[in-house]
Amino acid sequence: MPIDLLSPGQRLRALWALDTTPRPGVSERELVAFEQRAGFPLPAALRDYLLCVEGCDEWLRGLEITFWSLTEIERETREDASAYPHADALAHGFLPFADWMINLMTYAVPLGGPADVPVYLL
Repeated sequence: MPIDLLSPGQRLRALWALDTTPRPGVSERELVAFEQRAGFPLPAALRDYLLCVEGCDEWLRGLEITFWSLTEIERETREDASAYPHADALAHGFLPFADWMINLMTYAVPLGGPADVPVYLL
């Protein structure tokens, strides 16, 4: 299938497969359960990403970025998340989903915004 016909999540999976082994995506049921526990819907782009690929087990070579699993994303939404770097991100309307150099910087998306959301570095 031509790459321009793939969803953003599918394109990301294809790109990562050149360098590492991406995890399989999560199910729609798992995403709905997460959203119910968290109390908010995920942005459409992050949902697509998680349905296609659920992070990776190692850094992307040359980038030192770790993309988190749904479980790792969920830890940022729990009440006891204060022990994690950028624990206040959720209170400011951002959901972290990846980090660079073991939390030196964290990648996050705004909640409640448009379907095609920008990614922010925290």
